[in-house]
Amino acid sequence: MLYKYMTFQRAHVLLTTRHIRLTQPCDFNDPFELHPEFQLMSREDIAALPPAIDENGEVIKGMRQLTPEAMQSMLSAVLPHIARIQSAYQQFPEASFAIDNNAVGRDYYARNFGILSLTEAPDNLLMWAHYADSHRGVVIGFDESHAFFQGQDIVAGLPRLNRVEYNLKRPVLSVSTREHPKVFLRKSPDWAYEMEWRLIRPLTESNISTVREGLVPLCLFDIPTGAIRRVITGAQMIGSEYREICQIIGINSIYSHVLVHHALLSKEHYELEIHPALTEAEQQRRLAGRAMSAKPLDI
Repeated sequence: MLYKYMTFQRAHVLLTTRHIRLTQPCDFNDPFELHPEFQLMSREDIAALPPAIDENGEVIKGMRQLTPEAMQSMLSAVLPHIARIQSAYQQFPEASFAIDNNAVGRDYYARNFGILSLTEAPDNLLMWAHYADSHRGVVIGFDESHAFFQGQDIVAGLPRLNRVEYNLKRPVLSVSTREHPKVFLRKSPDWAYEMEWRLIRPLTESNISTVREGLVPLCLFDIPTGAIRRVITGAQMIGSEYREICQIIGINSIYSHVLVHHALLSKEHYELEIHPALTEAEQQRRLAGRAMSAKPLDI
């Protein structure tokens, strides 16, 4: 099972609408996300070009011929940026503009791919604090074998669901290699504690795409209820919100297979213990034992 940390509000939307966002990498909190060192043509691309020929038909040493195919490939990558520069130039005709190769690369991923970040660990203290509203939110457990996580490879050699690779070295890519699997999966070792897995899907498969001024579109995907297996409520979740989550699961037969659990603070260690949802009487007994909960007892 793989897990997603989220706030109560996002969990409520997920469970009531059965929509989940796959986020464009430019909206992630890591500025290195899908942000390789990008070149329009790498040394390997240049080496693959045919040798340049002079007017006598002789090979010019150290020179390569730029083919129409190579030119078309580069133009297709920079045209969206040229269009934006043209629009800006009309507003500011005296300004100077330049094309940033790295922006060209990153824009390609933002326009084409959405990512759902998941984890193997439902009890990580830092992720509960950072992504689940300081332990007031929810962790959703998903069945990674469900068809929602399967399908045709995103690019050659890149399945839709993958474990993230942690490496100090950033990828260096070009137009010809911008879909290399490593760019989708490589992160700094500083993030290794997240034990991340990624579901990657083309944004063209989204069921709802909402245009937002100055931002990338909000792309939502239908999530089958069969893919949801577990709901874990936070150790500091507000009582009314806890009851609302339990009610959504309890009154909807489509969630009859879903197990509701609650994160408790261990009495002995700095760690969480994941337990089934407790009644007030059960929680009173639990408080007398080896674990305690920061959740109010009026639930």
